[in-house]
Amino acid sequence: MGSWISAQAQYQAAAGDYLESVAVARLFHAEATLKELEAGEKALEINRKWLEYHFEKKLLNREYRRKLDPTHLEREVKRERVADSQVRNAPSRLIEETDLTGKLNWLHLRLAVSPVGRKILNGTDQDNTFKDLDLPLSLDELSGLNLCLIERVNGQENVFRADRGSALASQFPLVLRHDTFHGDRVKFQELKMTIADDVKDGYLDYSTLEHAEKVIGQFMRSLDREYPSDRRDSHPSVFFEYKEGLDYLKVQRAAIRMAIESDDVDGLDGGLAFHGETLFQLLNHMSKRGLRFAPASPGNKHVYTNMFLAMRDVYLRCNPNPVDDVEIGFQR
Repeated sequence: MGSWISAQAQYQAAAGDYLESVAVARLFHAEATLKELEAGEKALEINRKWLEYHFEKKLLNREYRRKLDPTHLEREVKRERVADSQVRNAPSRLIEETDLTGKLNWLHLRLAVSPVGRKILNGTDQDNTFKDLDLPLSLDELSGLNLCLIERVNGQENVFRADRGSALASQFPLVLRHDTFHGDRVKFQELKMTIADDVKDGYLDYSTLEHAEKVIGQFMRSLDREYPSDRRDSHPSVFFEYKEGLDYLKVQRAAIRMAIESDDVDGLDGGLAFHGETLFQLLNHMSKRGLRFAPASPGNKHVYTNMFLAMRDVYLRCNPNPVDDVEIGFQR
């Protein structure tokens, strides 16, 4: 009996030890599970921070790259703002330091996209709101103003005097008046007479273009012989003499080719000439015929200066506030 009682006591003690061990084990298991969950949360937090760092690094890299190499739209926005600021705040510097042709075309384009400016360009300003800004243009000023078609032929502009409307009516530049080119000038004048006869019916025959290519090509070769590459490279002034003559011949060829390709001889027979008397009439003529300003001939910068100042006054009246992204047409 004593042994049995002792065994029961030992059994009960062992059972208690077992239950205690199980409880301790459960406690350790719970703590381990909690630590595992905490470790998992920390791992998730670390992964989240790593992802944030990864994409923030990409965004920072993209932002810095954009600052160093802005997109095309951002460059256009900046260019428009700079041009607007120059026209508004530094007109005297523009007049003194730059060729005004680009700014005149910029003003013309800005007026074209302005609802108020389009009334001027289209000749529909019935209430004469801007009548006080309509600059009178004399014949001398128009003779010093060069225009060109917006379209180009092989990258070459069709340039002509505003009062003549034809590239063929322009005078030979000084470099081509040399006695060396006398024979070429005679052939070119004969070509102009042939073209004048050919366009009377409003049409230019393709054979005339072939003849023009031959005559002008020979003129260019004569110019190249007179100004070989070693001579052109000897001094910048010599190169610009050569370039002036070459550009003149390219303009003539472009005008003839455009008349053939477009089946429109207005650029040869004077149909693009301006016959009005004021700035608004000129802008209306340019808008309807698809024209823009071309660089000034020597001695005519004052004409472009007067045009710039007059168009600037109109632009400021139409656009009293500096341009922003919405006006330009871009949104960030």
